[in-house]
Amino acid sequence: MAGKRIPYGISNYQTIAREGYLYVDKTRFIRVLEENQEPFVFFLRPRRFGKSLFVSLLSNYYDRLQKDQFNEFFTGTDIWKEPTPKQGSYYVLNFDFSGISTTTEEELVESFSRKIQNYLNLFLAKYNIPITLHSHSSPADVLVEFFSLVFTRIDGQIYVIIDEYDHFANELLGFDIQLFHQSLGGNGFIRKWFEVLKEATKTIVGRIFATCVSPITLDSLTSGFSTARDLTRSPRLHEMMGFTESEVDMLIHEAFPEEIIFPGMSDKLVSLVEEVLHAFSNRDYIGFDEKYLKILIFAYAHMSALYLVKSEYEISGGYIDIAFLPREPWHPDYYALFELKYIKSGQSSPEAIKKALKDGIEQMTRYGSSPEWAYQKKVKRWVLVFAGDRCVHNREVTP
Repeated sequence: MAGKRIPYGISNYQTIAREGYLYVDKTRFIRVLEENQEPFVFFLRPRRFGKSLFVSLLSNYYDRLQKDQFNEFFTGTDIWKEPTPKQGSYYVLNFDFSGISTTTEEELVESFSRKIQNYLNLFLAKYNIPITLHSHSSPADVLVEFFSLVFTRIDGQIYVIIDEYDHFANELLGFDIQLFHQSLGGNGFIRKWFEVLKEATKTIVGRIFATCVSPITLDSLTSGFSTARDLTRSPRLHEMMGFTESEVDMLIHEAFPEEIIFPGMSDKLVSLVEEVLHAFSNRDYIGFDEKYLKILIFAYAHMSALYLVKSEYEISGGYIDIAFLPREPWHPDYYALFELKYIKSGQSSPEAIKKALKDGIEQMTRYGSSPEWAYQKKVKRWVLVFAGDRCVHNREVTP
């Protein structure tokens, strides 16, 4: 049975929930954040830790337009069992500060301003608020106008969610430290923008959640945003992003419910290889030998990250055709050694098959008694004999 699909590169929670992708449930941290007495939160994690997916999760959970879709997107999750009081109660204003041009100061200001204007207009369109924002030379002025006009048009508070707020700033740190200080320093235009956001927390902005990578940028901004709190080191939020070892184990078993090797079995691996061999034409078998069989098995084995896969693995007793060796940090129940034999279909007499099996068992017995493997308890040893497009012997060799 095929496992669930892994949402590689997908950071939209709705897509994952609607289309049944594999998801590690982090919804319990919604409750932790809401119960926290600090409503204006900054949170640091390295890249590829699931920050964008988590902010999408927050957006879908708190957006008042999706209040009635709660069951559709959250059934079966931790938060679904016990929703928080503020579920579906906010107007959600999203920002994503990745992709901002940092080539020159002029391009930085223009690109940042355009981003801000676009996200504010998306908010107005989303909630059908008939407001037209004017063009301003300063991003802060645009935000001032937005909050002042929206304040009288909505009947609730705004949850501001910012993803990768320091993305462009980290680029500046790498090649233009002066522009970094000019933009985020005391009178910098980005610093002024965040000051406007801070001022709005006294009236229309109820909560803020912002993700970032660098503590340097965070220090530059929050020094002028005293009400914001960096909860990066909070023990209660330690597992909010990224995966624990048990979560990785769950991912593996959900994505690959039928692993290449079951404990004590190689049947799945054999059936996968046979499927490919059955699909070959007669011309594909011209010159086909054990080497191609080994390549096929080697390729399948590499689809699993559980093992370090070696071909022609050298030991004191010779060369093992294929070895599935330990690979940190995984600890499967068994490792495996394979001796392969291939007989062409026209040459697969009972005598030839019997001889191939006998030779394979002798070789594997010799390998198994070598100093490297003689006392290994978690190793399974197999001889696989293929004739034409099928496996005629799948023999486990015991020490």
